[in-house]
Amino acid sequence: MVNYCNIIIYIIISFILVFLLVLISYHINKHNYFFGTNKPVECGSHMLGTGKNKIEIRYILVTFLFVIFEIELVILLP
Repeated sequence: MVNYCNIIIYIIISFILVFLLVLISYHINKHNYFFGTNKPVECGSHMLGTGKNKIEIRYILVTFLFVIFEIELVILLP
């Protein structure tokens, strides 16, 4: 039982420390919610349209070719 007391004390201290760190970080965080902060942004510019635009086929083909050649490179390199 003596050996397990040290482990139990360590676990209790660990949980207390984690709880205190989470509590401190929660109180330090400032909750400033402005009007425009919850809008989706893509690469620094505001989103235009509904997001359901079709992707051009050439982008998909370039992606597939890139993946195929990368897999061949990984297989042939060793």
